[in-house]
Amino acid sequence: MAGGVATFTLTELVAAVPHITNLYYGDCSAGYICLEGATTSTPTSSTNGGGYPCPVGYYCPSGTIVPNPCKPGTYNDQTLQTTSCITCPAGYYCPDFAMQVSTTYPCTAGYFCLAGSIYPTPCPAGTFGSPASSVDSTACQACTATKYCDTVGQIDVADFCADGFVCTGGDDRSGPYITTYDFTTKTPSGQCPIGYKCPSGSADATECEATKYQPTTGVASCEYCPPGKYCTGGSFNEDCDEGYYCFKRSSVAAPDTSTAQAKMGAICPI
Repeated sequence: MAGGVATFTLTELVAAVPHITNLYYGDCSAGYICLEGATTSTPTSSTNGGGYPCPVGYYCPSGTIVPNPCKPGTYNDQTLQTTSCITCPAGYYCPDFAMQVSTTYPCTAGYFCLAGSIYPTPCPAGTFGSPASSVDSTACQACTATKYCDTVGQIDVADFCADGFVCTGGDDRSGPYITTYDFTTKTPSGQCPIGYKCPSGSADATECEATKYQPTTGVASCEYCPPGKYCTGGSFNEDCDEGYYCFKRSSVAAPDTSTAQAKMGAICPI
């Protein structure tokens, strides 16, 4: 007794009044909120029992005073959630706190959304065109050969690649690439090699035809064989044979008198 007032523990009170069998206190049950004056660990109404079930968009561990909102990347469409919320499904994103529905924000075209996404992830440069509600990066298509995709989250392919370059697919720029295109392996995208031409939008390099040649890389067209030379295609150009002269565009070293070769040159006259 202190100050003339008797005090008892709960155990002593139960022992002293054995007919009170429902005397109880403790933490509110998980999935519920207990307000001041709650008479049950699982209240169903704030006006009757002093509390309420954990609402949608929230979770309530045991002993919770106020509901915990679902964090971005999660949601809860049910009451009585206890320890955590539900992970946002793939193909959707959940950017807000206390979200109640998982399908409010479908992933937008040009992006993909893994499970638990807070925001959509853009398809990287060099790809394009993932449809809405895409669940992972495999939905991002490699940029079409002959064209380039230089921005992230791109829905459509951009323009044709630049003159003097080859775009074999999946390109993130119009050119130039540091590498020289290998016409044997057909990779990687890069500058047009010596002896070839690559006009804008080339998916492969085209070898210079007879009467023309190309001595440099990264060009869109071939050059005509100069006078005094003959060119059989590619990067080849050599002097005409002794005793002959060659006009521009000659493809033979010793032009004869045939109709086709007469325009290329002739034997040196007397």
